[in-house]
Amino acid sequence: MKLLLVLALCAAGASAFSAPNGLALGMVRRAPQQTVLADYKPPSDADLQKICPNALKFNDPSCKNGGRLHADNSTHEEPERYNNCVQCDCPPQWTGIDCSLCKSADACPLWHDPDSGASIAATGCSSDRLLPTAFELLHGKRLTCACGGAAGDKTTAWACNQQPFTHWDATVTHPNGTDKPASLSLIERAGMPSQDDHPGNCPGPGGKGTVPCPTAQRYKYAHPVVWEGTFTGCSWATGDCISPLKGDDCVTLSCDSANVVCPPNYVEKCPGYTITSCGKIPGEGSASYWMHRCNPLAVPKNGSAIKIACEPQRDNETNAFQCYIAQEHSFMASLGMQCTTGGCIYDKAGPAPPMPPVPHHHKTNLVELLALGFIALAIVSVVAISGMLILADTRKSAAQVAHWSAGGMGEPLVLEAIAEADASRPATAAAKVALLPLGGPSGRRAPVVLSWSRVSCSVRKGRRGRRKRILRAVSGVAGMPGGGGAVSCMTAILGPSGAGKTTLLDVLAGRRGGRSVAGVICLNGHPVTPAQVRERVGYVYQDDVLPGTSTVWEFLSFHAALRLPLLNKQAQGERVWQVVQQLGLEKVAHSFIGDEWVRGLSGGERRRVSIAAELLTAPGLLLLDEPTTGLDSSNAAKVVDILAALAEGGVGVVLTIHQPRPDVFRLMHRVLLLSGRGQVVYAGATAQAGPHFARLGYAPASPDISVADHMLDVAIKSPPEEVEQLAMDFSGSRVSADDQAWAATLQAQPWPLPPRRRAPAFSLQA
Repeated sequence: MKLLLVLALCAAGASAFSAPNGLALGMVRRAPQQTVLADYKPPSDADLQKICPNALKFNDPSCKNGGRLHADNSTHEEPERYNNCVQCDCPPQWTGIDCSLCKSADACPLWHDPDSGASIAATGCSSDRLLPTAFELLHGKRLTCACGGAAGDKTTAWACNQQPFTHWDATVTHPNGTDKPASLSLIERAGMPSQDDHPGNCPGPGGKGTVPCPTAQRYKYAHPVVWEGTFTGCSWATGDCISPLKGDDCVTLSCDSANVVCPPNYVEKCPGYTITSCGKIPGEGSASYWMHRCNPLAVPKNGSAIKIACEPQRDNETNAFQCYIAQEHSFMASLGMQCTTGGCIYDKAGPAPPMPPVPHHHKTNLVELLALGFIALAIVSVVAISGMLILADTRKSAAQVAHWSAGGMGEPLVLEAIAEADASRPATAAAKVALLPLGGPSGRRAPVVLSWSRVSCSVRKGRRGRRKRILRAVSGVAGMPGGGGAVSCMTAILGPSGAGKTTLLDVLAGRRGGRSVAGVICLNGHPVTPAQVRERVGYVYQDDVLPGTSTVWEFLSFHAALRLPLLNKQAQGERVWQVVQQLGLEKVAHSFIGDEWVRGLSGGERRRVSIAAELLTAPGLLLLDEPTTGLDSSNAAKVVDILAALAEGGVGVVLTIHQPRPDVFRLMHRVLLLSGRGQVVYAGATAQAGPHFARLGYAPASPDISVADHMLDVAIKSPPEEVEQLAMDFSGSRVSADDQAWAATLQAQPWPLPPRRRAPAFSLQA
């Protein structure tokens, strides 16, 4: 893992230490205070100043409780002896890197309580428990750890030998003494050679021969600290151990994020410093300066989470807890640590609890009783009147629905749409739209023609990535294909997955714009903005977004009240019933729509309710994103049949569809086929699609093959260069020329813009 893998510096060939094969693995598995050679003699103050000047300068580590910094006048060529400047030699009752951890309560001094001013004796020592005590929640939980794994853990043994005498000093701080997410301060230190001069010769590598001893200049920048970091969002728990520990009773400390500085800001870097080496020492040949490195494979990664898991019981020999640490995106699965703890515990008596208040015996008087009775009567009256009004309204609505069902619909509603002024029309011009039953000769209305020219769209991959083109110069026409014949038509957009069908529909509906979209969109020959399109065109999403606890009638009535505010309630109800009849929803008008908790409508009925919500405002053009997706063949055919009836009644329909059945495809008047790269392979009348592909040499192998399936097979299975050629051939075809001529004619002599669908566009006509 990346955390603590300063131990892997040797793999980069730049570590300051390279432990010989003869170094005993057992040494790194002992507790920090026990790693002392038998012939070690504490240095004098003067010698200590020569051996560890940098550690003493920054008081790092700071020895407490009578401890003294451990120092041996060793060299880089004696790795088994350079346990220098990294830990303190402690009195018998204290342990830890800095002698701050107690072994028993007898070692703890009196604690001065700042609140009461009293001196309090310790009642215990937490050396046998990892979870913080109440006192440690307030003042912090301390642990010191040495590199070392469980028996048989060769991976940790190898890693520890790469940087001997590696220790970690950890402090867990809890906010205001609570169990809310804590922070972990972690410092890694490692042994270093003496900074003193070594005259004469020193043992050679591996104990063979002698070499000139290094000068103090080489170790001028040596410092025991490797890195320091703060880990936030930490929490204690009892749970799963980290391999190779087994079980689910480990004490764990998990932190969400890391912020590590290597080396710390107060440590001066050597000349020519890199993550793997230091520069050469002037006048000393090939010798280089020495200091700990910050190999990116060895230093914890900022922002990543860590987890420490420890066995719940201490080892009887070392009095240390066996722990393992792991970090996200790790180089190693885990690394072993042997941790000791021990905080003095002081019981602080809190202030005496306040006396309970004297109960107040209240006597209720007549005025209060009358007031309470009046309030209760008012509440009952309001509830009763509201219930009567709701009941009366429900009966009236039921009677109206029964009247409409029996054919008692009044005269068709006629609404006036205030048209927008332009340069060629007076500002007082108005267009009338009849909200008639959709379909049939009496329901026909002025057509709406949607045309678009060279529409392109691109998206950016990532925050600073390159832009990917989704649509490439797409042109087409939807609506009346050109004088006479059908009042309007149904246009299908086909293409393989990822071709940009939904993207094109969003652009045409005015729901995608900005700098990522280029091209011209016209309504009845007028170039329009996305906002103008949204005001005049209905749009049905692929996924139904409906309230499951409302009935169909309630949902559509609510929509009518919001979107047709200038109609009175009866007129809104008539409009809702017209749409309900047109979409075949009479039998389920008073059924719950339903969701995952409430049983309700089928998938096809839910899709028809979504379409009905858009038809309430009588749009001249309706766009639908894959309305048959998720429906069985029967429901899909029923939905398309209804859309075809809308098209025959004067509502232009544009829909995306994945792979239509032959009977469904025959209902389409026009079709637009996109390639996988967002190019137009064909756009024109459905009846001309087969002959067009046949002229290009792509006739179906059998007359029984559906035209839609054949077109999609050609677009999907043909080589990319052939699909490119198909797109070029279509752009020069007669079908494309006819569409372009029709669009140009309409732009030269535009029809009136269709009315807007929302208030204040509509008003009752006298």
